[in-house]
Amino acid sequence: MPAPRLLVMEGNSPETRAQHVAAGGTVASTGYANLLQELLPSAIVDICFPGDPGANLPIGEALEGYDGVAITGSGLHVYEASPAVTNQIDLTREALKSGTPVFGSCWGLQVLTVAAGGVVRKNPKGREIGFGRRIKLTEPGRKHPMYVGKPEVFNAPTVHLDEVETVAPGTTVLATNEVSDVQSAEIRVNGAVA
Repeated sequence: MPAPRLLVMEGNSPETRAQHVAAGGTVASTGYANLLQELLPSAIVDICFPGDPGANLPIGEALEGYDGVAITGSGLHVYEASPAVTNQIDLTREALKSGTPVFGSCWGLQVLTVAAGGVVRKNPKGREIGFGRRIKLTEPGRKHPMYVGKPEVFNAPTVHLDEVETVAPGTTVLATNEVSDVQSAEIRVNGAVA
């Protein structure tokens, strides 16, 4: 069996990456790539930076060569139509068109939602930071492979100000809590699963 080939999409712009590092963090895509290499030592993990001006991004057949795509978190806001945001939405649409499985956490869910036709907004309940409390699996969430062995109600590390306002067609909400109606979702579009 050939080594899995994975793509990590960095969700931050150069400016938000620099802010994160200056605050003592690491670049999100580096953390994702390292974890994927730890979980799958034989994997080939590439990183792309769609929020960077002039980034050379994989599209079309280049995306079809990947076994999976992971979208990191970000300090950006998907409803702010800067090139750093719109380039990520466009690349995510391309990934969904290619049929390549996609995983997105936090920012990744927001970008996937917009790319698939949903809406994201600033959460009127404010920022959820530190831990998302009392996240509850929905009926489909309890049956989803991602949550096998997970308690029906749990806390999870969380930092977000924005939320899914309108789910995209093909979305199944997997988890919710009092702060955000969509803490986790599966999106099926163009034969792709995110």
